Amino acid sequence: MRRHLLWAVPLTLTVVSGALNAAVLPDDDQTASVGAARTVAGVITGLVFLVSLMATLVLGIVAMVEAHRADRARAAATAAAHQASARDAARHGWDGAAYLLRHLTAGLFPAPVTIWGLVLRPGEEAHLVLPATYSRYYGGDSGYTHVNGFFMGSLPFVAAGYALTAIGNTARRNAAFAEAAQRWREQQTVQVVVTNQRLICQTWQSWLTFDYAGVRAFYPEPENWSLVIDFPDTPPLRLSGANSPAIAAYVTWALHGVQGLRSHPALAPLRAAAQLPS
Repeated sequence: MRRHLLWAVPLTLTVVSGALNAAVLPDDDQTASVGAARTVAGVITGLVFLVSLMATLVLGIVAMVEAHRADRARAAATAAAHQASARDAARHGWDGAAYLLRHLTAGLFPAPVTIWGLVLRPGEEAHLVLPATYSRYYGGDSGYTHVNGFFMGSLPFVAAGYALTAIGNTARRNAAFAEAAQRWREQQTVQVVVTNQRLICQTWQSWLTFDYAGVRAFYPEPENWSLVIDFPDTPPLRLSGANSPAIAAYVTWALHGVQGLRSHPALAPLRAAAQLPS
């Protein structure tokens, strides 16, 4: 409110002084003394009008600069809060993964978690339910629509038409090739249910199942906050984020047992955090 008053007050004074200046200007029918008085009053109100107008412009610019600084300060504070929250989440995720690794290595397992809505298999137990960033690695469709133009008219018109058509075809072809490139797609935050038989991800579309028995290759990268699982019949799965080290530790145990927890090179930083020998 105070920031708006900086320019609102002189703006009001500008309007009022301008109206008074127009009202006190001398008329041809007035006497010389009255006309002189009104001329003096007109000069005074005119000066007030000019000064207040300049003040309005200057203070308006000052208010805009202050507003911009305030917006930048709020944005910086919000970014700092997000960074602090991310650091806290990463620290808790890392400590939780080290705790899980230590207990799995000792033969201790998390208590089963009750999952409502999702039906587990006979003998299946859910041990962790964690949010993570989900993505899949595959290429897109390389097809595109090739346009064949037909133009009639003057030679420059026809030449320009064919040139523009060729440029459009080239742009569509390049866009199709870029879309077809292999890359991580479908990035989204999902709930990951970690069971003793599989990973289950609740994506935007549906629940997706990734059985440990179908894994062809497994690449845990706790230090990079991610893990990648490759399958023979579906695109590779990547899970990343603050909870990915814990998921990586559990999947390592599910695929390689306690020996994998004790010797997998990628888990060395987690073993150090858990105070286990590498």
